[in-house]
Amino acid sequence: MATLTAASGLLCLLLAFSADVAARDATQADKGSMVEAADAPWHWRRGKLRLVPGWFNEGGGTHFAHLDGVVETEFNEAWRGELAARLDVWRDNAAIGSGEQKADIDALFLQWRGGERHRATLGYQIVRWGKTDEISPVDRVAREDWSRPFEDLADRRRALPMLRYEHFGKDYNLDLLWRPWFKEAEMPRLDSAWSPIDQRRGRLLGFAPDPAMAFLVSNGRFVDDPDGGAGWGARLSTNGRGYDWALSAQRWRRSAPYYAVDLPSLTFHGRHPFSLVLGGEFAASLGPLTTRAEFAYIADEPVTINNATLDYTTIPAYEAVAGLDWWPGDKDTLVVMQLAWRQLDKGGLNILDHSHSLALTGSVRSEWGHGNWQSRLRYSIGLDRRDNYFNPSITWTGWEAQQLSLGGHWFSGKDSTPGGYYKDNDFIYLEWRHDL
Repeated sequence: MATLTAASGLLCLLLAFSADVAARDATQADKGSMVEAADAPWHWRRGKLRLVPGWFNEGGGTHFAHLDGVVETEFNEAWRGELAARLDVWRDNAAIGSGEQKADIDALFLQWRGGERHRATLGYQIVRWGKTDEISPVDRVAREDWSRPFEDLADRRRALPMLRYEHFGKDYNLDLLWRPWFKEAEMPRLDSAWSPIDQRRGRLLGFAPDPAMAFLVSNGRFVDDPDGGAGWGARLSTNGRGYDWALSAQRWRRSAPYYAVDLPSLTFHGRHPFSLVLGGEFAASLGPLTTRAEFAYIADEPVTINNATLDYTTIPAYEAVAGLDWWPGDKDTLVVMQLAWRQLDKGGLNILDHSHSLALTGSVRSEWGHGNWQSRLRYSIGLDRRDNYFNPSITWTGWEAQQLSLGGHWFSGKDSTPGGYYKDNDFIYLEWRHDL
C-alpha cells in the first residue's frame, strides 16, 4: 500500500510538472523566446493516454486505461535526471472478473555522461537486451509485466533499481549491470482473466489438465516467495558493415514466479530461482531483408517432477529464435517471421512441464492512404502442437497526436498450451490513444 501511495504521489507530481512546463512553453512560443525554456529545471519529454474498452466472446466487457509520462532535467553537459511514472486501471468481466488500479515508477534515475564514450545510470530504469521481437531468449534483465500478457514486448517490461555502466568504443560497446535487490514481476490478481492460475477450473498455465492437479489448484493457497539477492549482467556488442553481434552473461533471478506445490500444507510457493544465462545475438542486413537470431543457455530452469510428491527442481534449458524482417515492394509493408525453439535438458527425469516447443511467430504491418491508415497482424503458431494466437488490428492515424484502433485477440490450442489455456478469453477491442 505504501508503494502504491508513493507511486501515485509521484505520478501526480510528474503530471503537475508537465502541466506547468507545457503552460510556460506555450507562453514562450507566443513571445518567440527560447531562453526561459532552456532554464526550466524540468522538461516534459513524452507521455501517452490510452483508453481500451473491449468485449469478450463468451460475454462480458473488459476496460483498460493507461496513463504515463516522462520528464527530465539537464543539470549540465555531464549530468541529467529522468522521472517517469504510469497509472493503469482495468476491469475484466469475463468468466473470472476483477478490477484493479495500480501506479508504478517507470524511471527515476540520475545519469552521468563522460563525453561520447562513457555513461553511468543509477536508479529505477528499464533495460532490454536482445534483437528479436515478442520472444527474446536473452532478454532476462528486465522485470516482466504479466498484467496484460497480450501487449507488445516493449509494454510488458517494468523498471528495476539498477546501476548501469555503458562504454561506447570505436568497434564495440560494453554494457554492465548490477541490481542491488530483487523485485518480482508485475502479476495479475488471482481472480483476473489473465492470471496464470485458474482456481475455478483447477488449471495452471503450462500444465496439461489433470484431475489430481485440478483439486490441488482449486483448493490450494498461493503465496509468492520473492527472495532477495543482488544480480548482475554483462553484454559485449559490436557494429559491423551491415551486421552486428553481441555476447552476454547474466546471473539473475527469474522475475515471474514458478509455482511449486507443498503437498502437506497444500500451498503453492512462487519460486524465483537464480540462474546463470549465457546468450548470443546476431543481426545482418541483406538488401530488403534483415536477419535476426538469438540463443541462450539457462543453467537453472524450474520444473516439477512427475512423482508422488510433485517435487520442485531446476534443470538446464536451451532457447533459440531466428528469423527475418522483409520490406517487399515500396516499403509500405513489413513482414516479420521468426522461428522460436525451446528444449529442456531433463536427463532421466519424468517432469510435468513440456520439455520442448517449436513455434512460428511474427507480424505483418502495412500502411496506406498517405500513411493515415495502418493494418497489423501479430501471430504465434505452434508447430509441435496446436497452440495459436492471432491479433489483427486496423488503425487510423490521421489525427495529430491521436490514434484510433479496432482489433481483436484470438486464442486456440491444446489444453496444455497458452492458446488452449486462454481460449475462452477471445475478445474485440477499440483503442483510443493520445500522445501527450
